[in-house]
Amino acid sequence: MGVVACGVQAYPEYLESSAYICQPGRAFREGLTVKMCGGFYAQQAIQPHLARILTREDHVPFTYEEARRREDNGGRDTRIGGLIRASLESEVREEGQEYMVFLLSEPEDRETVVLEAPAVNDTVASSGRPWAWTMGQRYVSLAALRKHGVRTTSDLGPPDCSLPTSGLAENVAGVT
Repeated sequence: MGVVACGVQAYPEYLESSAYICQPGRAFREGLTVKMCGGFYAQQAIQPHLARILTREDHVPFTYEEARRREDNGGRDTRIGGLIRASLESEVREEGQEYMVFLLSEPEDRETVVLEAPAVNDTVASSGRPWAWTMGQRYVSLAALRKHGVRTTSDLGPPDCSLPTSGLAENVAGVT
């Protein structure tokens, strides 16, 4: 299982930094661990990059002091330190706040699953008005996303809330 994250800046930020940053303490389905896939819902579509989750760290303080400390540690801490610094310098994140940080495989990495095309949301409410695909939690298998010819969210079939909560890249979840 993995997570499909939504948000205006999430997908562009992933393309630039191979990371996903969100509010601390955000609830994710039990069993979300490294080695699973994460994707992005943006521009009314599930975007084609499903990145491997390399690490997840909650309650990361975004301060220049924390950025320096991590940059000096080496390894993945260096990447997190760079993310903190870049976020603060670009004023995308507020200094002194905590965030949850996911380090992800790069868009061109062999561990990143790339779909044939974005899956455009064609979900509508009973009134006929468009309905966001990630309203609440929605789950869909990676196999369904990778099936040839998937171009819309209705091509994925109905959501399956009985998907297992473990496995490598078997499932992708949608959350708001």
